[in-house]
Amino acid sequence: MPRLERMRLARPGLQIPMPDRGGRLFSADGETVDMEDGFWAGLAREGDIETAPAFEAEAPDLAGEIMETQTPPALTDRGTNQAAGATGAKARKPRARRKES
Repeated sequence: MPRLERMRLARPGLQIPMPDRGGRLFSADGETVDMEDGFWAGLAREGDIETAPAFEAEAPDLAGEIMETQTPPALTDRGTNQAAGATGAKARKPRARRKES
């Protein structure tokens, strides 16, 4: 079973081609790799790649800010919900069509 870990380059400017991904270069932002693969394990042992910080630690916590800035749907002075498509006017029944002879 693969042991996937998020890794990053240990030194700026280092270029590592990835044999399991068509030879494209290892991203400066980091990559998720299988640490049971001898290629990646060897690079980690040699100090060319290192464990990247967790995504949660890198990204600011915006959940509280988002909750505070969300506004409820707009309400008119009649208390109808315009955002949901209500107009506050009474719905009219469709007119009956006259049969043509």
